[in-house]
Order: sequence, then C-alpha cells, then structure tokens
Amino acid sequence: MASHSFSYFQLENAQEIEHIYAAFRKNPQSIAPSWRYFFEGMEVGQGQESRYGGDDRISCLIERYRRFGHCIAKTNPLCTDLVIPPELDIYRIGFHAQELYQLFPTYGLLSQSEAPLAEIIKSLEEIYCRSASVECGSCCPQEIVHWIQERVERERFRMQLTAEEKRRLSIN
Repeated sequence: MASHSFSYFQLENAQEIEHIYAAFRKNPQSIAPSWRYFFEGMEVGQGQESRYGGDDRISCLIERYRRFGHCIAKTNPLCTDLVIPPELDIYRIGFHAQELYQLFPTYGLLSQSEAPLAEIIKSLEEIYCRSASVECGSCCPQEIVHWIQERVERERFRMQLTAEEKRRLSIN
C-alpha cells in the first residue's frame, strides 16, 4: 500500500484555507476559534516565531488552559485520579524542562509583562484547574468569551466579601 502525505494544500478548498490563514496572520481574533487553534498548532509545530514578537508557545499554552483546564479542575471530591489532557502537556506544546525558569511574555495574564514559565503555568492552574472552572470558548460569541476571560483571569474566582457579607453567610 502506498503511503500518502497529507497537506491541506491538496484539498479542493486550499484557496479558502489560505484566505483564512492570511486573516489569522493579520488578527488571530478575527477568525473562528477552531481555525485559530488549528493555525496556532501548525505554527508551533513548525517552530515559527510569534507575530507579536514573543513566543507563540505561550499564547498557545494560555489558550489551551482556557479551553481544556476545566478537564482537570477539582470539581468532584470523589475523583482523585485526574488524567491531564495531552493538550496541556507543555512538552507537546514545544517547551523543554530547562525552560521552566526562563522568562516568557505573559500577554496580560499576569501583572508583569514577563514571568518564568513555571509561574505562568501555576497561574493558569490557579485560574482554570481549581475547584471552580470555566470553559466558554466553543459556545459563546467572542465578545462574551473575552469578557468572561478577563473577569476570571483577573479575579481568579476569589470572592471579595465585606465583613458583613461574611457574617451573613456564616449565619445562614
């Protein structure tokens, strides 16, 4: 049996895919999330530098935690053996163990513009993998997704209650 390599350029709709890719290169947020993930993965696999002057692996890592972090959230106290989805494996994204303490751009995830990879991962786990989590990228309009992401990432599911609110909650 002959082996055939697959390339999306062999498809009948290659021109349309090229058009979508061109739009992605100009503004990744202008295309559907499924295409964005496809092109981000393709670029990471090719080892391309970021169009933002940073590291595409970090933007890919952040997007993957936004999309798959809820899969390992601790929402079920009876489940103790969560399997980390392959999408969250930093080695599959292209990182190496020696990079854990190197500085990378945070793309607004943290207050500082750069942080060690280990700190970025810890923050993503705090946001998306604790006892409360969220995944809305595949079912909401993009402006709602961005609004939710901003609130979740900034507040990290921590409620800021006044002393009176805490007292009322403890009484009820």
